[in-house]
Amino acid sequence: MCSAFDRRSFLCRAAALVPIMHAGPLFAMTMDDTPTPGPGPARFARLGLRTAIDLEKMAVFYQQTMDLPAEIRDGSLRVNAGETSIEFTPAAGDAKPYYHFAFNIPHNKLDTAMKWLEPRCALVKLGNGGYVAHFESWNAHAVYFLDPAGNILEFIARHTLKNDAPGDFSPKDILCASEIGVVAPDVVKASDQLCAGANLKRYRPGDENFTAVGDEHGLFIVVRAGRRWFSSDRAAEVFEADARVRTGAMIAPLQLPDSRFSASSSSKAAPR
Repeated sequence: MCSAFDRRSFLCRAAALVPIMHAGPLFAMTMDDTPTPGPGPARFARLGLRTAIDLEKMAVFYQQTMDLPAEIRDGSLRVNAGETSIEFTPAAGDAKPYYHFAFNIPHNKLDTAMKWLEPRCALVKLGNGGYVAHFESWNAHAVYFLDPAGNILEFIARHTLKNDAPGDFSPKDILCASEIGVVAPDVVKASDQLCAGANLKRYRPGDENFTAVGDEHGLFIVVRAGRRWFSSDRAAEVFEADARVRTGAMIAPLQLPDSRFSASSSSKAAPR
């Protein structure tokens, strides 16, 4: 068994998570949306990431290693991961982007998810010599692995969600992308802007190093710039990306210029 980690201190030590960037306005509601008052959930409909790795190589990983629907079309690779579409496009210039994002899985399937992953790709060994991170304050367990671009991927079983499912793990148990990181020179300021502009709440009390905004279905992980990835000697860097978010509440346009972060809303609101 692995020793327990506190989620906040774990990620503060581990990484400065990368920002999301999009040219359009954030969360602009459409005529088809049905806004509800007060803070609501934010669920990631789409993550747009950049990669310096050949798209064919990336497609092999997501199609064969992760057994997810994926296709290259119009110069990008689109991967369907449950409720979320992840789209990789070629990076500009000499940039070699890498990101961290997490997938929700049924809370009772971490063990079988590990057995499913182990013959397919190496799990990231954590600082305690094991592979499972136990986040007591979040009531969750997680494992980490890498794709060919060096993106740090996470399967997280959140026991606060009553989403248990029968049988062994399979790709249908990759429910959604539930986390994306935001690098910020001022975590408190960026978190305040997210809460106000996206009409969300802090998931747990944060500080100047780490704050999570949203809920278990969709979390913006805001981390102070200059941190290193957990179990890695690589310092996180700022790379372009974009996000489209389903939200269950009326929210204002938002830009985080200090973090080069912006996003847009889906035309459908998130389920409550």
